[in-house]
Amino acid sequence: MIFFFDVDGTLAEGDTIFRLFSTFGKKERAEEINRVAPSEDVELVLEEILEEQGPIPMSDFEEEGRSAKFVEDAEELVRKCGSLGEVFLLTCTYEPIAMKIAERLGVRPENVFSTLLSIRNGFVVGFKGPIMDGEQKRTTLREICGSGKKVVGLGDSAADAPFLSEISARGGLALTVKPEKKLLEAGAVAVKDLFEAKERILEFAGVLE
Repeated sequence: MIFFFDVDGTLAEGDTIFRLFSTFGKKERAEEINRVAPSEDVELVLEEILEEQGPIPMSDFEEEGRSAKFVEDAEELVRKCGSLGEVFLLTCTYEPIAMKIAERLGVRPENVFSTLLSIRNGFVVGFKGPIMDGEQKRTTLREICGSGKKVVGLGDSAADAPFLSEISARGGLALTVKPEKKLLEAGAVAVKDLFEAKERILEFAGVLE
């Protein structure tokens, strides 16, 4: 089996990028851009910060990943899924943040797909991309998945609709921790928490506990 998890709002509480932007006084600016052009803040606000302050120590990003608070049962869910198959993270957050979160969850670095940055001598010097937004998540999933394997996905926002729709179309199990209309229309099943998500996954996998 193959498991695909979104991170922010799904496994980790809140939005790691917005928290990072807050440390530079840019959260409101990011929210303003995001309302008009979802996900574009990921590139535009970072470029603004770099222009104003110069290169940013990569440790600033890694600290966000180290300090991110997990949703209840997130670690157990990922651990259990890892025992049943291969776990991948598909996240819009920046790679240094995502890598630290993956390390804490026990997910292999090569199974982390996130928004890439230009890094030089331990400093973030620019945006590299692409942004791991909804369509990029679907593209990545298609590149990873072969035929004949059971696929499970878990997300929380409208940005996850494309990859959850792909999983549903493949006859897999698409789950959402929030009953958003776009996700339900994409074929995702709403669960109230990650404990219920684990139970649904075990049932889909034919595993009894």
